[in-house]
Amino acid sequence: MLCTASARPVRIIIGLGLMLMLLAGIAGVTPSVSAEPEVIRTTPLDGEILQRTPTAVGVGFNEPLDPDQSTVRLLNPDGSEVEGISVSWGSGDTSVTLTLPRDFPDGVYTITWNAVSANDDSETDGWSSFSVGNPEDAAIITIPTSASGHQGPATWMQVGSRFVALIGIAASLAIWPVWRGVIRPALGRSRNAGVRTTMAIQQWAWIALALAFVGSLLELAVHSQTLRDEGMIEAVMQVLGHEEWGFWWIIRMAFLVLLGLALSISPWWYATWSRLNNAVLWTLSLILPLPLVLSGHAMNDEVGRITTVTSSWLFYISLGLLVGGTICLIIALKNMRGLANDAAMESLRNRFIWLFVSAFGIAILTGFYLGSIFAGNIDALLETSFGQALTVQIVVAVVAIVIGILLLIRSFTSASVPKIASALAVVLALSLVSTAAMDTQTPGRVELTERSVQTREDVSFDGRPGIFLIAPGEVGVNHWRLETPGTYLQTETSVFVELANLDYPEIGTKTMQMYRVQGNAFEHHGTEFSLMGDWEITIRIEEPGFEPSTASYMQAIGEENTTVNLPEAPWKFDWIAGLSGLSLAIVGIVGVSTALVAGKSPLRKEAGGLAGVAVALAVVVVLQGRIDPLLVVETGEGAINPNDAVMVQRGEDLYLTHCASCHGVGLRGDGPLSDALNPPPVDFSQPHTKVHSDQDFIYWIQYGIQGTAMPGYRTQLDDQQIRDVISFIYWWQQDDGASYEPEGGPEATPEPELAACEIAPAEYSQLQSMFQHGLHPETRRGTPLIRAADAEVPPDQTNDVMWTIEQLVNCTNHDQFMSQIRLFTQPMMQEIFPQGASYEVTTLATTPPQPVDPSNALSVQDVQSVTYLADGRVAVTVIFDDPIGIGVIPGVDPIYQTTLVLIEVDGTWLIDEVR
Repeated sequence: MLCTASARPVRIIIGLGLMLMLLAGIAGVTPSVSAEPEVIRTTPLDGEILQRTPTAVGVGFNEPLDPDQSTVRLLNPDGSEVEGISVSWGSGDTSVTLTLPRDFPDGVYTITWNAVSANDDSETDGWSSFSVGNPEDAAIITIPTSASGHQGPATWMQVGSRFVALIGIAASLAIWPVWRGVIRPALGRSRNAGVRTTMAIQQWAWIALALAFVGSLLELAVHSQTLRDEGMIEAVMQVLGHEEWGFWWIIRMAFLVLLGLALSISPWWYATWSRLNNAVLWTLSLILPLPLVLSGHAMNDEVGRITTVTSSWLFYISLGLLVGGTICLIIALKNMRGLANDAAMESLRNRFIWLFVSAFGIAILTGFYLGSIFAGNIDALLETSFGQALTVQIVVAVVAIVIGILLLIRSFTSASVPKIASALAVVLALSLVSTAAMDTQTPGRVELTERSVQTREDVSFDGRPGIFLIAPGEVGVNHWRLETPGTYLQTETSVFVELANLDYPEIGTKTMQMYRVQGNAFEHHGTEFSLMGDWEITIRIEEPGFEPSTASYMQAIGEENTTVNLPEAPWKFDWIAGLSGLSLAIVGIVGVSTALVAGKSPLRKEAGGLAGVAVALAVVVVLQGRIDPLLVVETGEGAINPNDAVMVQRGEDLYLTHCASCHGVGLRGDGPLSDALNPPPVDFSQPHTKVHSDQDFIYWIQYGIQGTAMPGYRTQLDDQQIRDVISFIYWWQQDDGASYEPEGGPEATPEPELAACEIAPAEYSQLQSMFQHGLHPETRRGTPLIRAADAEVPPDQTNDVMWTIEQLVNCTNHDQFMSQIRLFTQPMMQEIFPQGASYEVTTLATTPPQPVDPSNALSVQDVQSVTYLADGRVAVTVIFDDPIGIGVIPGVDPIYQTTLVLIEVDGTWLIDEVR
């Protein structure tokens, strides 16, 4: 066949079309780039804390997997697989379900997977963790604290300013007691030497006062640097006007001014001419250290505080007399040199020996007691900054004793005495350096306690210091906190933490974002540390305009954080026994010093005998007046606390095991064995059982009650268990057990009439505007409730918060829906009614109210805690008595125990979240 010229263009077009179709077909069958399977969900959610045991857990993926090659496991904290698990694959092989055994115990668990794609054999590893049945983990979280670390200005600045203030105050408080008690009596009628010595001591008095003033001003300036965001003047005014430390600083300065005025008008040589002036000077000298004590560590010691404060005050006085007295002695020796009257020098020697021995004895006594309070064991001495300063203090005290003995065995007419006295003054001044260091450091006992409930790592981000804290630092739910002191990080800064367990490399790595809570502090809460072993932690800071900076370290995570040797409970005393014991011990010390200078006179035996009797009585008093070690625990999990739900639950279990057979499950003294007992067991609802002290209950539980069938349980219950039982009894006594029924539900408490709903109802036209979200965008809804560093809510704000909750209850009882909704924030309304002003809302708004019968009214049964959160809101844990299930939140199933989170809006506290 011949082709015509006209057919060629058609063939060309057809050929090109076929080529294009072939290319398109080839492109269509070109395989896509392979991608690893991705997890799209886990059940429970990663990091979720479950109050109840789930029946199954699962993992879902974005593409089908190969069941023969993929593995999904559920692991215990030690890495072993949970037994009794059945594995099933979902439709399409995109999900895996692990059915749990019926006896699945509470604890922390890890779901791990090695997922192999059914499409291209690509694989991915990962893990998810969750916690089951830990109510204490689901409660409000306590923020880890780095109080033992670097805070504010450099340590040398804090210690240096404190030292200057201390040496000035020590010298100032010693001026008048040493002058009137030691130097002036020794001078007698020696006019020439007396004039020189008086003028020299007066000059030293003004130098000492000046040192005290300058040191106090330096200390104020340094202390104010903790407010980095304020200017210097604003920071100083903030400290003086709003901090307790600033208040006592003002009192300190006032005492210094009054002391200076009294010294300036005092007749130094003829002091007996003005007995009032003399008394004022003695009083001002002795109370001068009091502001230091009342703004220091002693005030944090709640149990036995009066004894601790008194001991601290006596320690400062004795140390001041030693330091200031030795300096005054040097001045006196210099100006009394060549005095012909040897009796004057002998008198000076004897009086100084008396002062030195008395003051040193009191300093050792009170210092030892304070050391046991604030340190407590060798680890606190050697492993904490406070303890290391205390160790230096002990070494200095030993050296001072040696030099003091050398000084006291010499005649004061010897040429070597001024040199020895100067050496003693230098050594004693060094003791003030260690005292200043202890004053500015966290007590060793507190630091060890912090370490026992958290781990701490000092890290560096390209030279920038950081502190990474994990509490409690053991397998399970943990709270992380990163602090980066120094230059403020920009608002848009992000912090990420990458985790890898080196003992289980097959599970891969996980990256978590931390969220800013305040300043340069970032936090996270979760169950990521669900496996024991060595974890590699990499922290990355991403700040706009800068290259990311990272810091890495290794952290061992075990079943329990037991790396710290905590001190035993210190000896503490009630105020009568404490002050009596201190007074008798001081009488004994003064008696010993008096006997030393009495020579061969009868006074020696009398003073020695008095000292022996006083010391013996002091020992008896302190042994009898010691506060039971169970009561020494002041805060935290160990303290007796009827508002701690976890402690009460533990106490209830122990009570039902050990006590209910006699006292009854309802605590009414009607247990199954009660009929055979004479006298009958105690009914804890009786008024007389509510007036006994903690110590009474502890003693009876430990040793029983003589003359009754009540046995002692000291061999069966440890200290914490006894505190738990007492906490449960106190909780039950708060309402005479009306809300407690072990074998049934709570008993309704009828009320004669409904309390009034005082909230004016909203207008129907306002419904749409009530669902506008955005009241507090800085708060992440659904995140853990993080307690503020200063979590105590003042009484007036507590009253305002409780008024809101009471009105919520009252308006619910009156079925006043339009009044109820005015007590919620817009985000909360959005959460309750996600569809906005829907048919459900409009129905509730237009239905006539039907108040509940008063006998079935909803009420607040108990308020367990009222706490400030880190974001400024207030969390209130409430137990409701809801006999017929009204439900306190509109449109939500009845809640009997919950945490309500409130936020202040235009002067009114509104409910912002329900947990």
